[in-house]
Order: sequence, then C-alpha cells, then structure tokens
Amino acid sequence: MSHGMTDPGAIGEAIRQIAAGLDGVRDSHLGPLAVIPATPAVEVLLGSGSLAQFPGGGHAIDERHDLTVVFLEQVAPNVATTTERRLAALATAFVAALTADGFDDTLGGLVERTRPTGYSFGMTSRNNRAYRYVAVRIDTGEL
Repeated sequence: MSHGMTDPGAIGEAIRQIAAGLDGVRDSHLGPLAVIPATPAVEVLLGSGSLAQFPGGGHAIDERHDLTVVFLEQVAPNVATTTERRLAALATAFVAALTADGFDDTLGGLVERTRPTGYSFGMTSRNNRAYRYVAVRIDTGEL
C-alpha cells in the first residue's frame, strides 16, 4: 500500500513506452491527438481510478488505475483485411509484452501489478479522417 496517490501520468508514460517499442508502431502519445501524424499510432488514455483508505491504516491508500491503450490505423480504400490484421497483431504483441516472463509488472515500482483485462475494436474519426482502432484496457495498482 502506498502513502499518497501514484501519479496517473507517470503510470501512463510507463505504459506508453512499452507500446511505443512494439514493432511497427510509428507514433505514440500520452493522451489523444486531434491530428495523428503517422499510423499505426498508439495513444495511452488515462481512465478512472479508485482509492481506498483503511480504518486504522494510517495514511496508506489502496489504489487501482484504469488506462486504455489505443492502437490506430488510418482507414484506406480496400485494405480492410490488412488493417484488421495489423491492429490485431499489435494488440496481441502488446498483451504478450505485458504478460511475458520477466516483465516488471510494477512498472519500475510505480504500482504493485499491471495487467491487461480486455480489448475492443472500433472506428473513430480525427480531423475528418477515419481510423480503425483496437483499444486494450489495462488495470494497475494493488490488484
């Protein structure tokens, strides 16, 4: 249990560095962009968290953080299968990195544990351009 809340931005940046290192990722950011310069791109979105203090526990806080890692690919005519496979491969590689033997799921001591908990595919638009995405949900903290 920590004393004081861990900075969600620091957790997000640690996750961004892992996603940015995946083969094929051309651009990465903490937070969403209005204009995406190159794809495949990754955005790490800070979500929600929960904090609990225990009676008689002093100032110790049990915390959990929810982040979403979004891999985006600009939609181009007649390459849907290629886009889908590339996004699926990025999501699979990212989850494999987070669950590999030897992976530091404390993110260098920021949290007690990091784990992927789900994914979803969808479409989005930025600056009048269409993007296909896969979003991987990550839970960190004291799990």
